[in-house]
Amino acid sequence: MAVTRPTSRQRLDDKIVKGLRTRRRQNLFLVDIFQPSLTWCALGLTYLLVKTPQTEDAVWLSGLLALYALQITTVWYQSESLSKP
Repeated sequence: MAVTRPTSRQRLDDKIVKGLRTRRRQNLFLVDIFQPSLTWCALGLTYLLVKTPQTEDAVWLSGLLALYALQITTVWYQSESLSKP
């Protein structure tokens, strides 16, 4: 049995498809993360305006950052799964 090697055109097509898939995944991620980022910025500003001197800043901010990180991870996972062929 002879092993056939891909032609240069096939390799180029594979690279183009891979590049387009990567671009699509990145675009999906950026579009999907924009709204949650805007929401969390608004939450942060609201928190800064309504906090009292007795508020435990570290606890609230770490909770907000943990939830934001969870949301980023979820959006990344969704954009990865949508971009697979």
